[in-house]
Amino acid sequence: MKNFSLWCDFIENSFLDNEFLNLLSHGINGATSN
Repeated sequence: MKNFSLWCDFIENSFLDNEFLNLLSHGINGATSN
């Protein structure tokens, strides 16, 4: 399952680097993740 774990890490990092920062740049002060 190592490849699966690496894939999840990639997706999470992509989200943090792009979507999350994009949300912050639009004035959202907080976010939650399940």
